[in-house]
Amino acid sequence: MKIIPQDRTQSVFPVSCLENLNLPDAISRYNRKKPDSRTSITFIGPESYSEILSDAFPSHNFESRFCPSLEILLRSGLYQNSNIFVFTKPVHTTTESDVGSILSNRCQTKIKVLSWEDRPSVESLKKEISNATEEIELFNAKETIAEDILNRSRESLEDGSKEETSTPPEGLGPGKSDHLDEKEFREFIRVKLESHLDSSPEQILSKAIEIIKR
Repeated sequence: MKIIPQDRTQSVFPVSCLENLNLPDAISRYNRKKPDSRTSITFIGPESYSEILSDAFPSHNFESRFCPSLEILLRSGLYQNSNIFVFTKPVHTTTESDVGSILSNRCQTKIKVLSWEDRPSVESLKKEISNATEEIELFNAKETIAEDILNRSRESLEDGSKEETSTPPEGLGPGKSDHLDEKEFREFIRVKLESHLDSSPEQILSKAIEIIKR
């Protein structure tokens, strides 16, 4: 999932918002609202593999489709609504990394590109797909939670319930504005989400400051 910015004026946030983030609350909201969804996989390669792979990935957990080649996939638009792409035979015209970049730009979402050739058994492929699914779900969760926090912070500021000025947290340094633009604030939220379970608040703030100063 990729959050597409709307055509509107970008907000600025006082640094006090950094200290008022309620991550547990935001995560609980996400867990209550997150939709049940199946992993959507597109297998690219000979039709002869379709029966084997269809049996390996049951329809109640996975939504599978098949396409004979990368060229047809791109021309037909079959890549839409898929987030995992598995090549069942080598692609000699381009690299896996290049394919990933092409599909990512077209899909506008977090995707994973896998090669069955690198994982000779169906079971090893299932494990890789399971790992890819978890990675994509985690990415989408972070994006959704970050957007939720940002929107609520913006609404709170518009309602006048937050002070418009504040003292920068220690470490932001002299000359640093006591406000953050939307990009900086969103990046801080992401850092805090990633560090939420295994870092102290001081470590989280330190990481965020390093990113904000870039």
